[in-house]
Amino acid sequence: MTDKLRSEVIRLAHQKPELRAYLLPLLKDAAVKTAMSPETELFISWVIATQKPMSPDSVQRFLEQKLGRTPTEPAEAKTRKTGPLEKGESVFVDAYKNTNPANTDAVKQYHNRVGLVDSISTDGLTIAFYAGDKDHPSKDVTGDKQYFEGKASGKTTGLYRNTSIGDYVEHAVEKKLGFEVVYFSEKPSVDRRRLDQIQKYVEKGMEKGEDRKRPYLTGFIGKFAYSKEGNMYFGIAAQQRDVPTSISPSKGQVLYIGVLGHRPGGWQADVEEMLQAESEAVMEQAAE
Repeated sequence: MTDKLRSEVIRLAHQKPELRAYLLPLLKDAAVKTAMSPETELFISWVIATQKPMSPDSVQRFLEQKLGRTPTEPAEAKTRKTGPLEKGESVFVDAYKNTNPANTDAVKQYHNRVGLVDSISTDGLTIAFYAGDKDHPSKDVTGDKQYFEGKASGKTTGLYRNTSIGDYVEHAVEKKLGFEVVYFSEKPSVDRRRLDQIQKYVEKGMEKGEDRKRPYLTGFIGKFAYSKEGNMYFGIAAQQRDVPTSISPSKGQVLYIGVLGHRPGGWQADVEEMLQAESEAVMEQAAE
């Protein structure tokens, strides 16, 4: 939030005590609770209040220009592997999702660790673990091994097929481009002409950070492909999510996509003008 904008909000809150509960959330340090700067909070709100959904074609042209490649065809795209885990597959341990009592101790001990399926027996499999964990990956094998009952990837074992973020974003890492995206997986009805969408959205975010953060993603873009139905989609290894997230402009709404550190010029001035107009309207109504 700029100094000018902050001063305007403070002035209005001082003049209209009845509006303080409505305005003060804008002045609180959202970064403390949500790991997101107040400026980013306002930027997301500005996008939601002013930007129309981008067409799939416009998103595709933008990504082609920035990534230097075109979407892969469905036949070229890697399909998600299913079925029992096999020897040599990479997995990670999730103690929170395990429902197998026989694996309770093992998943607690190795939670978030990454390993390879070392061997398979009649009723289960043995995992050989790497050093580090899913958040701090390593290719060094430690020698630690642990037996898990079951052979499926999922809650019945507490083991999950591991999608390496490093592999997932290989192309983007080469160009060293980070992206930020404001995206709704569904198509909500949003009245972008009303300023109170900005204020209500920020206020809601202060109370329920998860709801507010859901449409905002930052990270490297890896997969860039067409679905079998011919719809373009892309995957982003988002800092806000534990696993890569697929985004389809045909199924949801991409309100904004851009390179990190290169937001549109004039957006802050636009927000200041909108807040000024709204504050004047509130004062005129109060005077009547």
